[in-house]
Amino acid sequence: MKIIILIDYFQPKLGYQETFLAREFQKLGHQVFVLTSNFYFPFPDYQNTVYKILGERKRKVGEFIEEGIRVYRLPLLFEFGNSAVAMLKNLRKTLSKIKPDVVFSDGVFTPLAFQVAYYKKKIGYKLFYDNHASTFNTNLYNTLPKKIYMFFFKKFLMPFIKKNADGFTAVGESEKWLLCKEYSLKDNEVKLIPLGADTSIFYPDKRKRELMRQKLGIKENEVLIVHAGKITKNKDVDILFKALKIISKSEYNWRLLVISGGEKKIIDELKDFAIQNNFSSKIIWQAPVENKKLADFYNASDIGIWPGDLSNTILEAIACGLPVILPKFISRNQKSDHLLKEKNGLSFERKNFNELSDKIITLLNEKNLRELMGKKGEELIRKDYSWQKIAQKYLSLIKN
Repeated sequence: MKIIILIDYFQPKLGYQETFLAREFQKLGHQVFVLTSNFYFPFPDYQNTVYKILGERKRKVGEFIEEGIRVYRLPLLFEFGNSAVAMLKNLRKTLSKIKPDVVFSDGVFTPLAFQVAYYKKKIGYKLFYDNHASTFNTNLYNTLPKKIYMFFFKKFLMPFIKKNADGFTAVGESEKWLLCKEYSLKDNEVKLIPLGADTSIFYPDKRKRELMRQKLGIKENEVLIVHAGKITKNKDVDILFKALKIISKSEYNWRLLVISGGEKKIIDELKDFAIQNNFSSKIIWQAPVENKKLADFYNASDIGIWPGDLSNTILEAIACGLPVILPKFISRNQKSDHLLKEKNGLSFERKNFNELSDKIITLLNEKNLRELMGKKGEELIRKDYSWQKIAQKYLSLIKN
């Protein structure tokens, strides 16, 4: 079967869903093509977040093999600000050349979603839409240009997309809720298929642990806490630092590893806060790394903490045997309990740094509990969240 994954921007080194799905579809014997623009996503503060990994945003137009995946980079006709709202030149020509059986469109609020629906009958393929926009990371109406755009999109483009779609999916409860609300879909019209982790890369490895702890200068009796991902306001890393301020006044033997680029102002504020409260020497600042290299750092760590909006790399940390601490509610429509359903971590009320400090202390004090939670988490990922199983869910959707 020929499968196309259509996405405005594609960065395989960062390891997002589209990269892993493409690989798993290939492993299952399918021909896979990624159709995308000749630009990387316009990440906020690009130079300080992902430039060292990706390089320049603008890429060459053409056909390439990237991270083992066949990629067609088409000219970008236009993009709307810092949003994934774009149109591609030569899309029909490329679709006609490949003649896919199935197209997965990553995104439901973009002109690209209309483009691929418009060409569907002319070329002939099944068309599925996957929504990643959620109530906690997307605001469709917070500016006048967005309001105008959504008015025209819903009035003129959305009806045609709905008419030509063979199915809709969403990666989480919040994403499903938003899709149902904006597209006026019923709950049973959107299938929830979660994100996953590559268990061939992310798994417990004692050798990696020894080598990376040695490289980082972590002593055997030190408990290493890790946080990874782009540091932005909605990641609530300041809440983690406030919790650590409380803990730093006691005699607990811990270090914090922060693997991230991010908004320079926020990072500078965090560093100043740590200096002012006398625990800056306990923090290791690690520049962003390629997705596959995160496994080394997760294996070196003992606890993973993500105090704000969810990130897919949480699943990768859990796969490496890390107990995690997460907020109970990310937003009105999104909880974290699906990531903790095997009692493989702890949760706290979001923004409550006092409660977060208590949860951290619990895990600092109980090595056996950390190890038990780590094993349960690893089992959870292998059972429910490996990319292999996620890919099979998408293929099952096509067959049905």
